[in-house]
Amino acid sequence: MNIKEYELLMAMEGISDGYITSAGGRLAAKKAPPRRRPVRRTLAALAAALALAVSTFTAAMAASPEFREAVLTFFRVGEREKVPEPGRTEGGAPEESGALIGGAVKVRYVRLDEGYYVRSGDLLYRLEFDETVRDNRPVEFWALDVDGVRPVEIQPDRRWVSVRWRGETYEAVFDWFEWEGEIRVDFTSIEGCSEAEGVDLNMDVNAIPGRTDQVLLTLRYDAQMSQSVWYMLYDLTTGETRDFMAGTQAESFTREDRLHDAVWNDEMTGAVLISGRRGEDTGWYLDVGSGELTKLSELTGVDANGFFFADERTLLLYKWDEPLESPGPDSVTCWACDLDTGKTRKTLDRTPELSELDDPPYGVIISYGNGKPWCVLVEKDGAARLRNLVDGGEIAIEDFIFAPGGDVLASPDGAKYLYFVRDLDAKPWIQWAELGVIDMERGTFIALGRDVPAAAEEGIFWLNDTCVGVESSGTGEDTIYGPGGYTLYEFGLSE
Repeated sequence: MNIKEYELLMAMEGISDGYITSAGGRLAAKKAPPRRRPVRRTLAALAAALALAVSTFTAAMAASPEFREAVLTFFRVGEREKVPEPGRTEGGAPEESGALIGGAVKVRYVRLDEGYYVRSGDLLYRLEFDETVRDNRPVEFWALDVDGVRPVEIQPDRRWVSVRWRGETYEAVFDWFEWEGEIRVDFTSIEGCSEAEGVDLNMDVNAIPGRTDQVLLTLRYDAQMSQSVWYMLYDLTTGETRDFMAGTQAESFTREDRLHDAVWNDEMTGAVLISGRRGEDTGWYLDVGSGELTKLSELTGVDANGFFFADERTLLLYKWDEPLESPGPDSVTCWACDLDTGKTRKTLDRTPELSELDDPPYGVIISYGNGKPWCVLVEKDGAARLRNLVDGGEIAIEDFIFAPGGDVLASPDGAKYLYFVRDLDAKPWIQWAELGVIDMERGTFIALGRDVPAAAEEGIFWLNDTCVGVESSGTGEDTIYGPGGYTLYEFGLSE
């Protein structure tokens, strides 16, 4: 994200969906999942009870791979966090301090100076204007971590890419570097060259999960009566572009068919392709190895309008329906399809999405994205449980009640869920009155209450698979762009 995009986010009312980061696969659907509001805890469990719940949960997991009727106990840290006042430093490297709250939550506070900053995953960039590309570019890098903040030496590699496809030339300039076994792409500019009037050509460049040798190119053709996309691979070692969809039945799509989006599995061996005019979309499954293209409704036997992968060979499908009651939220149905056997199983049936019209709210919260098969179900009495959208297994959450102001967000690997509660009295600023993490592997749900200064506005994200971050800015910093600082959290019992 460059500084122009950050200014746009800050200019929007509240915090946009883009401000809440969750890594994962791209979502293709007729409409975006609606924003949801979260919930507040009401009961604290004793540490001894939590330790017992951990052992019980672990035993249940070992006895039942499908997680049938396991139980997870909620534990709230007795000590509240006193969040420091927001504000910039006078210059130099980021300033930091740390704390251990209630013996259960490690916290690191990071304050920035008055420069321009953006964050990409667990890396912090300081930006300066680059005359070459006429944009703000990174000049310094720091690694963010709950154990400390350290400067790192990174020299991005700038690439110019030109691709010829179906008579049009697509071009892009991007910077990339490898960081901790992953490729980071810092997009610089896009441009194209068309011989026809009224045609816009763009090319996106994206990293591929688990791949350090290639990036994905998305070619976008946009004319008044026709919009379409195509996908290619760019080799970072050789600088060569490969049309890996060439020879597959996907080549039968014309621009009039409007192939406009795709959801790829992480291995890039299969994808759901979306074609047609908006509102009249058709889903197709492409097996890259065989080159076969199959209409998704024929493959799965269901009519869905959204898709993501639980793993390489398991596709999750969902569909919105009209509200069960009027007025009320839309309901959602989910299915899991085994692509090897073709068998499809319904794992969620016309369940209302979490509604803020009721107190306590009730319904389902789904993290839409590859590798995130769990959803949170909230009953009308506020009780909550987790459901696996692949096999239908459930984990109940004991002694926990959802209340207005809360939400959940899956970690990048889908193994944890962040629970965050908005302080509904802190208007118009967005602040988090409570944070908690459901750790599926340890069987713990630990929550922490927070006292936030009135002059702070906050966003929230997963820094990585284990660390939660809160991005803060002073509400009076009208002339300063980007965040003013970060608070990083790691939730877990003390040794």
